[in-house]
Amino acid sequence: MRQTLVRPEQNLSLSRNSTPEPARPAAVAESYALQRTELLCALVAAERSALAFTAGTPGHIKAKARVTRLQNNLRLLNHQAGGTRKRQNLVEFLVEIFRERVRPNEWAAIVAEARRRHDAQLGGAAPDGEPLARG
Repeated sequence: MRQTLVRPEQNLSLSRNSTPEPARPAAVAESYALQRTELLCALVAAERSALAFTAGTPGHIKAKARVTRLQNNLRLLNHQAGGTRKRQNLVEFLVEIFRERVRPNEWAAIVAEARRRHDAQLGGAAPDGEPLARG
């Protein structure tokens, strides 16, 4: 008798048409965190499985398809959770933290000083020769 192996990612399918029930924000966040953890564990297992096969073999192709499906489910889950904007670099984090810690009038003065320094570095004109716009 042959036993059927169940992969952990098989029971984690997300439907594009399914919407979560209204619930407490903490419960929803916990639910998303749990689903995300399960998807990440399944993704790691699928990636290991893909590495176990020789490239181009049917097993490798199936494993790569499973990795892609899990990655798409993870993206969908992040989108459903209202995924926050990705920070591209350290500078954006620093600006965000600094802006949170100063008063609005201090922030306006800092921005004005940064514009003055930037204008001085460019010689008072934009690279295309037009005067710099204030905004």
